[in-house]
Amino acid sequence: MKLAAYCCWIVVLGVALLLSHVPVVQGGIFDADYDTPTSVELLAAYPALNTTEREGNPAILCPFLRMLERSGRLDEFKDDTGAPVIPTGDLKQAADDFGCDTTTACGPVIDAVSAGQWFTEAFSFSKLNPFRPSTVDLERLWDAPPVSHECGFTFENGENGVSTDRLESTLGNLLARADLNDGQLVYQDLLDTKNEICASEGVEISSAGLIETQLIFAFMGGVERGYVEYDDVAGFLAINNQVPATKAGQQISALYLLQVREETN
Repeated sequence: MKLAAYCCWIVVLGVALLLSHVPVVQGGIFDADYDTPTSVELLAAYPALNTTEREGNPAILCPFLRMLERSGRLDEFKDDTGAPVIPTGDLKQAADDFGCDTTTACGPVIDAVSAGQWFTEAFSFSKLNPFRPSTVDLERLWDAPPVSHECGFTFENGENGVSTDRLESTLGNLLARADLNDGQLVYQDLLDTKNEICASEGVEISSAGLIETQLIFAFMGGVERGYVEYDDVAGFLAINNQVPATKAGQQISALYLLQVREETN
């Protein structure tokens, strides 16, 4: 049984790796030569993120993808019912517009989620459609091995949506740490909080959970400054989440994430 499960993971990862080499057509709202948009530019392009008129979707577990959906950037790509089932190419371009690299960072993750969701559908023939285009159902991120993970900052073990109790607990933990450092958090604060959540659920932090922690820290300019602001983290993790006041000055890539460990851990 373990061998079969292991082989399944290899298949999913192999498909994701192949898909990650499919080129993404550039040409979003920002110039192709940009490094990454600033928070001011993102808010100017997506004013919905600057108001509470459009609520965040608590069924979207990933705060970055929830922010993309709340911005309205993905509306034209939703399916006929309005569900956030987004073609992978369009989702990659949206992530790129917000500053996450499509080649080595968000792109391969998006492909892995799509492959994982397709893989789980293979066990339900009523849902499986081998001819469907490559998509990601943003409301089924919990159903996308091996990217889906436990001990979330905002969701309880086994839950399919953001939990207000878990969110309040996480923010309370982070605030206590930030209060000791003028409202600032270093990477270790985020990682320790994540590990405490995992310990409370009796699980080890997964690679996906570790990458999530690094992405949050890096997206808010943690690599450049060595710290992030608690207010930025709280606003980003919220259901009606916001663009952080300070964000990374470079495109988030795999090499960029490596600097989280090297410079700030």
